Amino acid sequence: EEAAAVVSFSHFVPRIELVPEKRYLVYPPLMQAVGSRPLGRRVAALRPDLHVFGHTHFGWDGRVDGVRYVQAALATPRERERRPRSLAVGDDFRPDGRLAPLCVFDAAVGGLPAPRRAAWSEHYSRAPRAPSDTRPAPWVVDHWLRRAPARVSSAEGEEAADGVGDRGPWGGLVGAKGPSPAG
Repeated sequence: EEAAAVVSFSHFVPRIELVPEKRYLVYPPLMQAVGSRPLGRRVAALRPDLHVFGHTHFGWDGRVDGVRYVQAALATPRERERRPRSLAVGDDFRPDGRLAPLCVFDAAVGGLPAPRRAAWSEHYSRAPRAPSDTRPAPWVVDHWLRRAPARVSSAEGEEAADGVGDRGPWGGLVGAKGPSPAG
């Protein structure tokens, strides 16, 4: 007799690799509140076929160290309007145009549904993480130029207009490549 699939759940993020790198985030302090080592160890010991997690508001459907991780963020209405591509997992829509609830186990097929497209997990399946690259993505630069232009320098190493150097939110304006948050 074939064993049933093991599906585990958590609200918090079990691995830091399940979050876009800091340079892609408009709110970089998010990185201080994600990635739980105890939860990560528990998930690794369990070795589920699928682990569903939440907390970050980024869509995800990808494998790390043999475990499939999925997050179908509900997010806020404003986030859904501003960055639908970075939230979406798959393309299951209701007749009214809203995303349908994400199926994580399908008894009709006897197990887990096929992996779905999600912008960030897809990005990292093609491009390795580059923690040494700290240049913010173009949309991050644009966001901070609109909100606090005096705090952003125009080139790496150049002092910001407020005289505080590269303090924040970041130094250079050289953009990094990654999926755009809007779609």
